[in-house]
Amino acid sequence: VALVIGNSAYDENPLTNPTRDASAVADLFGCLGYDVTKLTDLNGQRFRDAVSTFAEKIQKGDWVAFYYSGHGVQGQDLQTRQDVNYFLPIDNEEIVSEADLASFAIRMNWVRESVFERQPAFGLFLIDACRSNPMVGLPGTKGTGTKGLGRVVPLLEEIVQFATQPGDVAEEGDSNGNSPYVVALRS
Repeated sequence: VALVIGNSAYDENPLTNPTRDASAVADLFGCLGYDVTKLTDLNGQRFRDAVSTFAEKIQKGDWVAFYYSGHGVQGQDLQTRQDVNYFLPIDNEEIVSEADLASFAIRMNWVRESVFERQPAFGLFLIDACRSNPMVGLPGTKGTGTKGLGRVVPLLEEIVQFATQPGDVAEEGDSNGNSPYVVALRS
């Protein structure tokens, strides 16, 4: 099973390619035999609901794929003091401080945890969200300038792949095409 999400229609700092990228990746996973759910332009509640509904579809032993394209930021988890990656829903106007990320953004590790609670045989996470931080001026977040998302330590039964190396910013790509990451995936 596969869940593919592309967020382009942000109120501030909209992106051109994520919805097109999501369609291309959904087609690719479909050709590989995955049962694909493709969703675009999700607000926070729809994003959380989509992950929960998707996780319920996973059967023990399944091969699971997850693709996300859109804005992402790195911020500190206020409980653990660890830097964590967050996906931004299109309705991110409530995020005015780093503390708001936990309430209004989607923690990448929550997505992974939701998947692995269902005991799949394998998980593939493709993250095309390493663009510059749209929350410029938000104290404490990383991702401004040349900082991208942070490194993730994968479990033995998963692959986590980003569009660029940790700390770098990936390009969105041609406004009439796909991101360079999706172009590489399709070739």
